[in-house]
Amino acid sequence: MCIRTMYLVTLDNGDLLLLVRYFCGRYHEAKTLHFDVFRVVYPGQLEWVRSLQDRAIFIGTNQAFSIKAADYSGVRPNSIYFTYGIESYDMGIFTLKDRIITPFNITRNKGQEKVPFLWVAPASQQVLDNSKGGIIYEQSRFEDQIKDIVN
Repeated sequence: MCIRTMYLVTLDNGDLLLLVRYFCGRYHEAKTLHFDVFRVVYPGQLEWVRSLQDRAIFIGTNQAFSIKAADYSGVRPNSIYFTYGIESYDMGIFTLKDRIITPFNITRNKGQEKVPFLWVAPASQQVLDNSKGGIIYEQSRFEDQIKDIVN
């Protein structure tokens, strides 16, 4: 079964981005195939984003945020770092330029199977809480507009 999940992320310039994540498989075995990124143009229009330029976006079970990659050693610009679920090993880096996923090879010790992988945001970043069943909302007024646009 293939599905998509959507996330909203704000950039420090005030832009609001909609990330659409496509993945297939059952919950614990789901694998991310790719992402599409759109800038939300108020009211109710999306503009396809081909590059995040110097930004890196982090999404996961608990939050979504963006940072300037050059401010953090080893962070790839124009990339989406992702995790998914509690028992899933679907995590990696999606690079927008070549649209390739570099998976993280993670092993867990016995007893750690139910511990989620979480991103820890720098203190200066705005973090959006993932409390709406897999979609991160900054402002509720966008919810209906996004549903209308992507359906």
